[in-house]
Formats: sequence, structure tokens, C-alpha cells
Amino acid sequence: MCVVLDAAPGEQTVIGNFQQQNTHVVYDLENDLLSFAPARCDRLAASL
Repeated sequence: MCVVLDAAPGEQTVIGNFQQQNTHVVYDLENDLLSFAPARCDRLAASL
């Protein structure tokens, strides 16, 4: 996986929806870490 992050105008920005599909994205602001893990979103939706 290749990720490019760049400054954006304003206070918030969004990493592309397509790249986030079926992926857990963890923003650890306290330790300045960004983590990714595979997710089974189809299973989550079925349990709601």
C-alpha cells in the first residue's frame, strides 16, 4: 500500500473513500501514528 499525505486548506481533510473500503483506519493522535488493518465490512453490515 502506498499512501501520500499533504497539507490541505482548512482544518480537516478526507483520505479517499475507495482506499478506505474494507480497511480499519486508526488515527492515534497521542502518538502521531496512522495504522491500517484489513476489515470485513460486509460482516459488520450484516450484524447491524
